[in-house]
Amino acid sequence: MAEVETRIHEDPGCPSLEPVGCFNSAFAVDNLDPAWLSISCHIPPLVKNANIFVDVDLTLVDGQGRLLDGAREALQQLRDEGCHLFLWSSVGVEYARKIATLHGLTDFFEGFTAKPDIVIDDMPSTAQAPFVYNVHDEASWKSLAQRIIDKHID
Repeated sequence: MAEVETRIHEDPGCPSLEPVGCFNSAFAVDNLDPAWLSISCHIPPLVKNANIFVDVDLTLVDGQGRLLDGAREALQQLRDEGCHLFLWSSVGVEYARKIATLHGLTDFFEGFTAKPDIVIDDMPSTAQAPFVYNVHDEASWKSLAQRIIDKHID
């Protein structure tokens, strides 16, 4: 069993309509997915106009720079649901824009950026992405988009 320490917090800057507090204490868990450890409990499970950041290499394109199957359709589906899409890369902003241009995807994205190494924010817990997905853990880009829409988009 792994022991996970969590904490109680009330966040007056929370974007949800109701004040949200989290009951947290030390507890033991079995087979807890590490991704769950970073979830900020003050973020509502369903959001409108979600900001979705998509990585370039091995997420949008494969190791040879080819667009992954179903990626274009999935991006369209997310946009149609009102999501704001941004493309990022650890290689940099120009590389992200170049790949989008190469594949005719620039209109899907509202912005391009380098992957952040350090984030400075007055509310650090809100700067951590509570929902992180690996496209390779899904059956397809299409199923990933549908899962995001079903679980998180209002």
